[in-house]
Order: sequence, then C-alpha cells, then structure tokens
Amino acid sequence: MQYLFNEDINAVVPDNQFGKRNPVFSDSDFYKKHKALRKKMRKDQHGRDKAFHSSVFSVNLDSNSCICPAGKETLFLGDDFDGARGVYSRFLQGRLRISGPESLAMSLLPEVLLRFQQQFPKIELDIQVSGRLVSLVEEGIDVALRVGKQEDSSLIERLLMPCGLHACASPEYLEKHGKPEHPSELETHSCLIYSQTPNPDTWLFRDDQRKDTRIKVIGNLRSSMGKILMNAAENGNGIFIGPTFMMASALKEGRLETALDRYTPMTTGLYAVYPKSKLVSAKVRFFYFTAESCGY
Repeated sequence: MQYLFNEDINAVVPDNQFGKRNPVFSDSDFYKKHKALRKKMRKDQHGRDKAFHSSVFSVNLDSNSCICPAGKETLFLGDDFDGARGVYSRFLQGRLRISGPESLAMSLLPEVLLRFQQQFPKIELDIQVSGRLVSLVEEGIDVALRVGKQEDSSLIERLLMPCGLHACASPEYLEKHGKPEHPSELETHSCLIYSQTPNPDTWLFRDDQRKDTRIKVIGNLRSSMGKILMNAAENGNGIFIGPTFMMASALKEGRLETALDRYTPMTTGLYAVYPKSKLVSAKVRFFYFTAESCGY
C-alpha cells in the first residue's frame, strides 16, 4: 500500500477481510452460517482438526529444521537469496532416490541432474540405474524415469516429452540380409528384443494412413538393457527398435541406419513416475519441473 501511495498509482486492491471488519456484514445470518460451515469443514468425522496450525510446528531457522506435532523432523522448504546471481532460489534438503534405465542415464539424465544440483545443492541424489522395472515402494525410490505408459495403477505418471522410436540395423547387416520394406518381412530377420515392454515379442507399426500392423518377431538375443541390444545392432547382429534419444549419435555417425521408414513404430513418451500419494514430495515436484525445463 505504501508503494502505491508513493508512486501515485490508482489501483483497486482486493480485501478479503472487509466482510469480517464490517459490522453490517459480520452480524448478518449469512456470514454466521458461512463461518460455521467453514469451521465444520476443517474438522474430520470425529471432530478433530484436519490440518495443523503453523503455531504447533517448532521451526529453527538457524539449523533449517522443523519439528511437526508428532515430534518428527520434517523437510524444510523456504526461500534463499543468492546474492551472486541476484535471484531467489528454492532450497530443499534430504535425499532424493531416482531410478532410470541405462539408456537415459547415458543420454538425457546427466543434463537434468546437473541443472537440478546447481539449483538445489543441499539435496543428496541417489541414482539407481537398472534395466528392470523396479518396485518404487519396496525399494524406496522417490521418482523413476521410464519410457512408455505404465500399467501399474498405484503409480502416477507425468509426461516429460514425446519419444519417437526407430527400427535400426547396421549398414553391414542391411547389405547382407536386405533392407525390409514391410513389417511382415521382419519374420525372416533376426530381431533384437527389449524384454521390459508388456509384449516384447510383438512389434507394433503404423503406416502413413494410420493403419496399425502387429508383427510377431523372433531373434537370438533379448535383454532388459537397451545398450546391449544397440551394441549388438551396431555389430551386425540384427534389427533393433529403440528411442530417438538413445540412438541419435549412432544414426548421425552412420553406425546404424533406419529401416521401415514408411512404417513408424508407435510413438511413446518419456515419463516421470512416482508412487500415488495425497501429498507429493516437494523434492519430486521440483525434479520433474527441472526435467521439463530442460526441454524434456
């Protein structure tokens, strides 16, 4: 208000306490009924408060700690001014456990982690790289990065970026065995199968008329590690379907070539996945916000 006065600014300022201060309104039946209803909504079925007032929390700004009414230490979230950059930056404390496949760990994840640590240096990151679909709850994972939608209803998924897929093989393999022109020709090729999909032996393609084709494939190598399959494809062992971000450098350098370009494998997405909960951890929220800000 002082700033508006000093700058001679004519402004309308909302006052959500006007009715409370105005005796004409505060003595009305409508106000009393509304106030009683709001008070009732703050109670559970046993008459206990649904939320705690800030006064019952013990906050120590010197140690950046906070003790909740149950006597447990809680995460402290606040604003910290960065004088060097002249901006306010959020700070969080504690450990954040992240899980992801090795293809992401070697391509997209490093940039996200670097930016996150620069913004939140007080968080300890614990990165779990695995080719299998880990149980987030059983293994204490806060957030996982996964390619494709999840079938587990106990998880929440947030799309970070669309993710294209490509059927690829080495130039030597395609020269020796021929370049397939239709998905049905894959039945005579050695296909390198990624085992962490719902139906790994069935590959789904879509043509430029948006007609879907499902092909049952066979091969002499399957793995939950996409890097193993891509290396096998580069060495001429067969045809592999993988995400764009994983194979971009191999395609650019000519170690792999695309096949079946008219029949694009179904586009999927890169998702941040975390256990379903009424209250999402601030660390998790800021992590996927950081991933989104990287353009993913």
